[in-house]
Amino acid sequence: MRMAHVLLLLAGVFGQDSEPAAESRVAACAVPSGAVRAIDKGSVEQMTALLQGVYEGTPVGGVEVLMWPGDHLGDKGAALRQDLGKLLEKAGYEVRQAASDRKLEGREVFVASATRKGRRIVGVWILAKEAAALIWGTAEAAPEKVFGNVVYSLPKGWKETVTDAVTLIPNDLVPEEKLFVLILPGKEFKGDLGASAHALWTETCASFNLDGGKPSGTIDVHTSLKGWKYFRTGSEVRNPNGRLFLHLTVIHVGDRVERVACLTNYVNAPYSDTPYDSPKYRDAVDALIFGLKFKNSVDPKMDDGALQGEGIVGVWSGLSLGFTARTGDLDYKTAVAAFYSNGMVFYSAKLQTFLFDGVSPAFAREITPRWWGTWTFDKTAGTMKMIYGDIPMELQGEFLVLTTNKTAHKFFRLPSVDGVRFDGTYVFQAEQGKVPKITFTADGRFTDEGALKVLEHNSYPLYGVARTPGEGTYEVKNWTIRFRYSDGRELKAACLGLGAKPGDPRPKELTLGFNHDTLKRQ
Repeated sequence: MRMAHVLLLLAGVFGQDSEPAAESRVAACAVPSGAVRAIDKGSVEQMTALLQGVYEGTPVGGVEVLMWPGDHLGDKGAALRQDLGKLLEKAGYEVRQAASDRKLEGREVFVASATRKGRRIVGVWILAKEAAALIWGTAEAAPEKVFGNVVYSLPKGWKETVTDAVTLIPNDLVPEEKLFVLILPGKEFKGDLGASAHALWTETCASFNLDGGKPSGTIDVHTSLKGWKYFRTGSEVRNPNGRLFLHLTVIHVGDRVERVACLTNYVNAPYSDTPYDSPKYRDAVDALIFGLKFKNSVDPKMDDGALQGEGIVGVWSGLSLGFTARTGDLDYKTAVAAFYSNGMVFYSAKLQTFLFDGVSPAFAREITPRWWGTWTFDKTAGTMKMIYGDIPMELQGEFLVLTTNKTAHKFFRLPSVDGVRFDGTYVFQAEQGKVPKITFTADGRFTDEGALKVLEHNSYPLYGVARTPGEGTYEVKNWTIRFRYSDGRELKAACLGLGAKPGDPRPKELTLGFNHDTLKRQ
């Protein structure tokens, strides 16, 4: 749709074809004052086509077109988007807004999403001299499909073939990449999943005519929040054409076992990279597996929870005594305890790479179950229940004291870092004669010259998000900093505000990332 057509639509709906809108029908919450809603069917249909073009592959329903008359270029448009974001957050939504890589006749378009209790609203802002328009609607979930006992949804951007198994393949693989996700036929099962793990692995390898060797590491059986037991393992395997890698998830649900296999090749010799090492594919596979439903099991209702709430809800940091595998010693490490409003807790000296913003704790828990548990608290004392044992807690003034290894550790509550902006250049120590650095500006932009590659700690040269320098915008929210590159890449890193005064745009040091890496101001 051309911008001229959009502007004509905007101009045309401020009369008989619109009505005052104090509240959004899509989000069921208040909107900034002065809004009108388009009610002309033809105009709404054209705006819907524009929205669907921005969100290709995502069906959007119940589209609403809201407009604010007057000049909304520059700061005025930014203020309007910010005001709506605050109203949505007040209504319990998690909000994201960012510049789109799409343009309408050279003009910037902003995309927005709001998520609450599993419901996702997507929208697009068009800001012009004549008016500001927000076109948004509910993103409809991908249709569910059934294979035997398994109910699944096709990942966006993937294709499927159904024979005696379901084969799923990403559409955007390059010719040298091979990645197949297979939902295999299930079967009745009454044994012990852990005791049968190696036999199930061997059986799966045989079904692919693979020399399976032995799964790497210990095979641990976990119980998902949905109630079913599962294990995940993987190993290099071989067929007559060479080396492959097999990832296997086996699920014991009711009186059956169901299996999901991911088979990939090696690329980027002499390194041992596989396409599964790419975050976009690994995350899609994980989302598929832990989003599965089963005909012989009813999923419990689960509250996603939030890091905002009463009592000890929020993120705390302190020192804990933990075992270091490299040295075999007990060492003090910076640890984080994140208490969610739904009773879940994350507790670890390391952070998941994708925490905390924009990720359901129920999903994150399945990726690293040992780092997650539940918590109870009554006035001044409580308990964290982890897989490996209980951790007593006691509130002592401003500190939360956690007792592990018979030693008390003081944790302090981390203040919000939402909306913080940095201003300056920050560096790591020189590597091979080069100084990895990143420059932040107070208007929310960054220029990376190798610092984010260090911060990412990606051991896979081909698939690291920050493998090459770049520039773009950044946003800090929920103790997370998002780097959105102008070429479409996106990297998330923890941003806890450690060692910096709240709101200080030029701290001497920045501690970022899952490994708590420290950059120094140049």
